[in-house]
Amino acid sequence: MTIHQELTLHCSKDKVFSALTDSTIFAEFSGAPAVIDACVGGPFSCFNGMISGVIVEIDPDNCLVQAWRAATWEKHVYSIVSILLIRVSDQETTLVFEHKGYPEDQKEHLCIGWHERYWKPMTKYVEGD
Repeated sequence: MTIHQELTLHCSKDKVFSALTDSTIFAEFSGAPAVIDACVGGPFSCFNGMISGVIVEIDPDNCLVQAWRAATWEKHVYSIVSILLIRVSDQETTLVFEHKGYPEDQKEHLCIGWHERYWKPMTKYVEGD
């Protein structure tokens, strides 16, 4: 099972990438504590520890891949989150998101959660400046 979502943001690709990988910016737009070590193998934790994982791949010009888990999942259960950033123009970026390998009963919750906790507040933050 895969969750696939796409959105177009009216800002630079760099601004989107920073929102996803900078602890301070992530905490500002989400309204919750975040710690992100933005390097391959770097751990991350957000929403006061409710989400955590490890960065598998990171390329500021293109993508972010994470081994990602919710605190409520069974121990040692991780999914894969892939985010591809496509430059449309200097002030427009398409974000292509895929989430794979999550527990089957979590799909609806995750689909809603990505929109409500990530994309809506991040869009407001990156487009608001």
